[in-house]
Amino acid sequence: MDSPVDVTVRVILVDLLRKAEDRAAAESKLVADRKEIAKSARIKEFLGVEFGKPMQMPTNELTKAHYETWSQVDNGEKKDHANVSYWKKSLKVSKDLQVPFVDKIYVACSYETLCACKVCGYGYVPKDVDKLEAIRRLDNFALEMNKKYGIAMHRGIIPADEKEGELRVKRLANDFVQYDFQNDYVMVSLYFSLKRSSVSFTLEDMSVSKTIREEGWEAISEKTKDAEGK
Repeated sequence: MDSPVDVTVRVILVDLLRKAEDRAAAESKLVADRKEIAKSARIKEFLGVEFGKPMQMPTNELTKAHYETWSQVDNGEKKDHANVSYWKKSLKVSKDLQVPFVDKIYVACSYETLCACKVCGYGYVPKDVDKLEAIRRLDNFALEMNKKYGIAMHRGIIPADEKEGELRVKRLANDFVQYDFQNDYVMVSLYFSLKRSSVSFTLEDMSVSKTIREEGWEAISEKTKDAEGK
């Protein structure tokens, strides 16, 4: 107290410092290991659907659906323009449904071999559940998926179109909460619209997606389409 200058004394607890460093290193290794495992993770079954295996049911119990696909070349013309047909079937929603707030769900399968490819669903957050509670439940779902299947779903924000200006980007970016994961074998996405209080979910086996395209492919001729339009 009688010193003419301020004196500061610092004591480093070496053992505590080393333990903190070891803990941080262990956490970093755990994250790195999980990312490495996630690269080869696969989901062979979900909600009773076995992906890549033919569904044992007649087509009259299925609903025919299709999507239109093409790629665009430099001159603006469409290349590989086609309708891709596939089958879909609604799944029964039970009390132990694993996806929060999703009460309508269906499975899509290939047109000829009826191999299950993806499970999609949607629903709405009840009015008595606030947005923070909804996000908490979705967070827990993502963590359970990661634990059960070895994937690495994470929460992020859907990027908005920067061409619309910074203010619009910030507004749009806060309209959705997004959870997703993808590797060479599986793709999982979960979207929560804060504005509409809606939730959509997709889990797709990437290997069977190619089968759906090949079996249901029906090329569309641009000349034929123009003639039909006239």
